[in-house]
Amino acid sequence: MSSKRLLLPYLGRWNQFRKSRFHQIAERLVTQGFEIHVLQTPVTESDEVLFRERDVETPDGLILHDADLSDWLWNSRWMNKVLQKGYHGFGTHSQVQDLIEAQNIDALWLYNLPHYRLAVTADVPVIFDYVDDYVAMLNSELQLLDNPAAKRVEHFFFAHILRNADLVFSISNELQQTVQRLAPSTPCEILPNGVDDQIFPVTDGVDRPTLHDPVTVGFVGSFEYFIDFDMILQAANRLPEYRFLLVGDGREFDRVERLVEKWGIDNVELPGLVDSEDIPSYIDQMDICLNTFKRVPVAHSAVPLKLFEYLSMGRPVVSTSIREVQHIDSGYLYYADTPDALAGTIQNIVREYDNAVKHTLTAKESVANVYNWDVIATEFASNLEKYDVL
Repeated sequence: MSSKRLLLPYLGRWNQFRKSRFHQIAERLVTQGFEIHVLQTPVTESDEVLFRERDVETPDGLILHDADLSDWLWNSRWMNKVLQKGYHGFGTHSQVQDLIEAQNIDALWLYNLPHYRLAVTADVPVIFDYVDDYVAMLNSELQLLDNPAAKRVEHFFFAHILRNADLVFSISNELQQTVQRLAPSTPCEILPNGVDDQIFPVTDGVDRPTLHDPVTVGFVGSFEYFIDFDMILQAANRLPEYRFLLVGDGREFDRVERLVEKWGIDNVELPGLVDSEDIPSYIDQMDICLNTFKRVPVAHSAVPLKLFEYLSMGRPVVSTSIREVQHIDSGYLYYADTPDALAGTIQNIVREYDNAVKHTLTAKESVANVYNWDVIATEFASNLEKYDVL
């Protein structure tokens, strides 16, 4: 295992503003002796979080390559995020083949529908990391495809990716069921998201939180279409005495900002995108944290990073009733699916806050032993050996 080389065609800039699942696993694999080659997208003229860059130090053993694609086409005005991902996945096929030969790559690490061509033509083993409901996500982002005929085509191509994989890692039980239905002969192991113990108190104890004045309700994460911000803002409007601190950025940020102004909600703060290292200091300001997804297909299979970050810091969490989160829950979460229910649940937690914190801290063992990037990276490597992928 000490000299194994993986190639990850990454559908973004590696030095993006916030670490993804792939950063967390890759950076730990290189400490185990792996060599990780990342084929990142070209420099992108975009405000998307995925393409924003910052100065970070790349660890030894992790080598970056830029995709050899047309800058004119990549940054053309009609190229959106979905089309860029497709262009990267299909347009880098020859470059990937060259890198496999030149760098003695042992396996491809793929993770999205645009990787179809790479998955079905690879001359090396394929690891497929199934981290989102890609068909549901594509249909949400390109409404033109949200019809039965298009979905059948999408599932056909996605099934081919799964059947050509030597090993699939599924982020959730929900997605594992999809693999078992579409590619029953392909080995599939659940490998969830986790918490970065270099930033969060994953294995350490935490000081029991006490209520702030004013009580602060918080959210950290992407401002995207699958998060129910309308429910959050309506709850904030019902609880004017509480502070609502909503941290992050994304395509919904401007709409949320406009709604706050339109509805005259004075108790909502929107600090925008913050460094990963600063997130604990924001959660430290929160008494109760929110995991309010819309109950849409892409959400039901999600394993939100924010959930484990909140729990690692002992904050009571109110979630909507999405299936995978309910599967993860061992009795330490609260649920609300309407603005009235959310406002009422927040008030109930505040009234019994000490008990709510005690209730929440029962999650710490799971966070440390399961939803921990160190554990997850070790499981990633162990399964490559178990299934003789490398």
